[in-house]
Amino acid sequence: MVEIVIEKNIPLKLQRRDEGFSKAFREMEIGDSFACEFTAQRRQGIYSVATRQGIKVSVSVTGDKMRVWRVE
Repeated sequence: MVEIVIEKNIPLKLQRRDEGFSKAFREMEIGDSFACEFTAQRRQGIYSVATRQGIKVSVSVTGDKMRVWRVE
């Protein structure tokens, strides 16, 4: 039999698919941009959310930061 240890006060790790990018893209006008920390996973997520919403974006990476522009 497997021993199960019940633990308390362990925070739930929530996975947010788009990290709020959907809302940002809805509020952005063409030419607007935002900056955030760069990770390859985050960049792919940005492109995925934009594609789902029918929005075109351009991403520029400089070091550990990236800037995302709404271009269409």
